[in-house]
Amino acid sequence: MMQLSLDVIHKAIETHTVNQMRNYQGTPYAYLSDSEKALLVDAHMNTFYKPDTAGAALMVIRDGQILMQRGYGLRDLENKRPVTEKTQFYLASMSKQFTAMAIMILEEKGLLKYDDRIVQYFPELSHYASEVTIRHLLNHTSGMPNYFELLKEPEEAIQITNTRVLELLVAQTQMKASPGELYFYNNSNYVLLAILAERLSNQKFHEFMETHIFGPLGMKDTFVYYDQSKPEFNERAYGYDFIENQFEDCDYDRLTAGGGGIYATIGDLFLWDQALYTEKLVKRETIEQAFISGELSNHEAVGYGFGWKMGDFRGQRFVTHTGSSRGFRTRIKRYLDAHFSVIILCNFCQAEREIIDKIAQIYLDEKMTCNYGTPLHVAIENQQMDLIQTLLNCGADVYLKDGNNKDAIELAVDIGNPKMVSLLIQHVLEASSRDKAKADVDVLAPYRVKLQGYLFRLAINDMMDEKKQIECLMRSHKGHSSQ
Repeated sequence: MMQLSLDVIHKAIETHTVNQMRNYQGTPYAYLSDSEKALLVDAHMNTFYKPDTAGAALMVIRDGQILMQRGYGLRDLENKRPVTEKTQFYLASMSKQFTAMAIMILEEKGLLKYDDRIVQYFPELSHYASEVTIRHLLNHTSGMPNYFELLKEPEEAIQITNTRVLELLVAQTQMKASPGELYFYNNSNYVLLAILAERLSNQKFHEFMETHIFGPLGMKDTFVYYDQSKPEFNERAYGYDFIENQFEDCDYDRLTAGGGGIYATIGDLFLWDQALYTEKLVKRETIEQAFISGELSNHEAVGYGFGWKMGDFRGQRFVTHTGSSRGFRTRIKRYLDAHFSVIILCNFCQAEREIIDKIAQIYLDEKMTCNYGTPLHVAIENQQMDLIQTLLNCGADVYLKDGNNKDAIELAVDIGNPKMVSLLIQHVLEASSRDKAKADVDVLAPYRVKLQGYLFRLAINDMMDEKKQIECLMRSHKGHSSQ
């Protein structure tokens, strides 16, 4: 599979003139067909998810078309049942985007305003939360206590309900922080929003979601599972932990909703993703508000909107959310301008979700800038194919370098990859001291490094924690002198 990438590199070098290489801002991935890109993604996924392990469901979407839809591993280890497009995964905090949509629907109906104080709807909280607004709850800037911190025993979290969460919050006498003072991600906010939806609609939360979101979108295998609703599962994924080299069932019935609570299939999430480009649920301008960062009282952006985090990856604007619960890891990432989305649902605690960025790179690299977010960059002469192959086999990404070096391609080396760490520890022979004056515009600290006898420029990217990367480098060439 890696040989395919190497062949593409050869092709790029052979067919591009010096001027073309200088101006080229894509990567060898741009030469691959969608089917070849899917093979690369499969290769990456198969390194994490095996046929006999807990697994994952993956979907890649571009311009309304499903480019990839795969199931990996097992949803039920005991009965050897595989993950399919119909497997229902617990979304955990990915559910928050649906709760936020419920609030947006109610706002469009004129039943609330985002800047309403919540004591208008929760008078039982007026003794200490009188300044908190609905917008504060949506943006996680409310300063409300986190109900997990109010539990006397950790085991209480397993059986806690929305009713009990509200009781705990009512029993408090002070805020964790003043509303708008700080960003504090907190499930209490979204449990309150779910209860608010019930109070304003006169429906149970699961009924409201079915009537106003799941039903209209045709999401037939998606539902809220909590103490008020325990529907039958068709193809439920069970959650697992990986302890002492074996999988252990750690699944349990989760009884709160709003901050979590939703089970869904990868196929239903396609319907959800596509609906966000339309006005099937709310108006376009209403949806756009969800993708705008909230602010603190001092107008500092917090990077969280209405159930969505937002950011920029190599020049591509995105919104995203993850979900983490015992036995489940989930993530959706939507590149808004590219109309490109990746969704991954996993049923074990150590599952790899960050592969979403790798997948986006494979499919969108021709649209992305060269300010790349992987930890280490290595620029090497284009004739060193043996070393390129070695690094590729350890998980490096390769693309043509845009810059003044006419004879260079660039390797993005991820030291989060254990094989890559091993390679660096074995072969890094020297590193120069920090020299910001020589740094390129997209990096902070360049080093001179020898790998397998070749001399490279090694640089730490400004999107990473520089101190940690430097410490890693220093450990990796222990016993060798540095300048």
